[in-house]
Parts: sequence; C-alpha cells; structure tokens
Amino acid sequence: MTPTVSLSVQLLQQVLKAAQEHGVDQARLAEEAGLKPETISRAKKRVGMELNTIARLASAVGLQVVLHPAAVNAGQTRQAPTVGTAPLSKARFGLAWSNPGAQEGPLLRKALLQGRFDAILEAAAHDGVPFVRRQMQQLRESGELGEDLSVKLERIVRSIERGFADADGNVHATA
Repeated sequence: MTPTVSLSVQLLQQVLKAAQEHGVDQARLAEEAGLKPETISRAKKRVGMELNTIARLASAVGLQVVLHPAAVNAGQTRQAPTVGTAPLSKARFGLAWSNPGAQEGPLLRKALLQGRFDAILEAAAHDGVPFVRRQMQQLRESGELGEDLSVKLERIVRSIERGFADADGNVHATA
C-alpha cells in the first residue's frame, strides 16, 4: 500500500520544483518569503506546513495557491478567489510593510492616493477595472480624493482600459 502524501506536502513540492526551475535554492526561497531556511527543511521532514506559509513561498516564485470549483457545466469552470496574500501586499509595492495580510481594497485605495500606476495596473489586472473604479468612488465619497488627483487617476484608469482592450484585440486577432 502506498503512503498518502498530505495536500500541504504536495503543494510544497510544487513550489520547490518551481523554485528549482527558476534557479532559486531553498535558502533563497525562504528569505524571499520572509521565512527562516529551516522552516522549509522542517516541513519536508514532517507532514507539511500551514497553507498561509505555502502561499508566501509560492508568491516568492510567482505562483498563487488557488482553489477552482468543480466543473459547472460540461467542463466549464469558474476561477475561484486566490488564497493567500493580496497582490498589492507584495514588497515591491511598499504598501503593506506593516500589515502583510492586508486586504486588496485598502491597499489599492492607498495606491490610488499616491497615484501609483504600477500598483493600479496590478490591481486592475488581478481584480478588474470595475474594482479599481469602485475603490476610486469610495475615495471620492469620503472626500479623500482631490479634483487634481481624481483627474489624474481617471486618465490612468482609461489608459489601462485601452491597454487591456488593445491586448485583447491582439490576442483575438492572432488566435
């Protein structure tokens, strides 16, 4: 009889394989995820690790831990929400340094108030332009968004929408 490997061990193995394919050793992977190197060694020797720790490791190599629903209709599936950290909580955005578990909405509102194109683009790609627009509206309604910044953000979001539309048109044109 073959021993059953826990789900967390399977996920960890996939993350480690991806890290290896990117030329990242375990020590560097742990460092990138803000963990001690022995954390990975211990997890490999026991029955696994916490899901949020696996999500941090996965994020460090550009992966996400995602749940997908079972088939809806004859092979169709819907994408499920991501389990783990919000994309804007990544260190490169500098928006969640004191709260790495922050939700996407507050992080995006912070990025909007700073006029951060990179973070706004990331949020639009991950959560959709309507989500970005809802966060902008919340800032307007709270009085935090001045007229000049509102105009600048509207230009940024329209530019992102045009970019998405152009990319979508190119994908369909070449398909």
